[in-house]
Amino acid sequence: MYRKTMMGSQSQTRAKLIAYTVCVSLLLLLLAVLQVTVFAKISVFGATPDLMLCAVLGVSFFLGRYAGAITGIGAGFLIEAMGSTGISLLPLFYLLLGYLAGHYARVIVPKRLTAYLIYLLPALLLRAGITLTYICLSYESFNVIRILLSTLLPEAAETALFGAILYFPIRLLCERLMRKK
Repeated sequence: MYRKTMMGSQSQTRAKLIAYTVCVSLLLLLLAVLQVTVFAKISVFGATPDLMLCAVLGVSFFLGRYAGAITGIGAGFLIEAMGSTGISLLPLFYLLLGYLAGHYARVIVPKRLTAYLIYLLPALLLRAGITLTYICLSYESFNVIRILLSTLLPEAAETALFGAILYFPIRLLCERLMRKK
């Protein structure tokens, strides 16, 4: 009798894990395709927004540090595979971002948009550092002020804008995944 209960619990846990994996994978795939194709051509401020950063931050904000870390490494490898420069810093960056954001989001009880946007600000600063690292490793000479005005600030502004928009669908997805648990 006890063994049947355990087996049922294990199969429910596996089903939840599969549902989580499928839902988050589809979300990441959709956002990666949008980031690499649509938003690379059409941009509001002149740069491509980092939709993967918003997805990793949202998942870790709502589902916790382990889900954020796993989502982060998956998002990093996916975006590097779709549009890589040959330098792979994003999987490690997203992994750390997902884990740390999820770790510190545990204390935030009402998961509101303002708290998410506050979490987005340091993530944008770190992302600007990654972008600047890519530029330093790719080009022999560059103008820092020009890079700041033409790349870093527009990328941060667009990511913040789309991060605020993506907050709601990611929240709905995470709430639905949490209900299944």
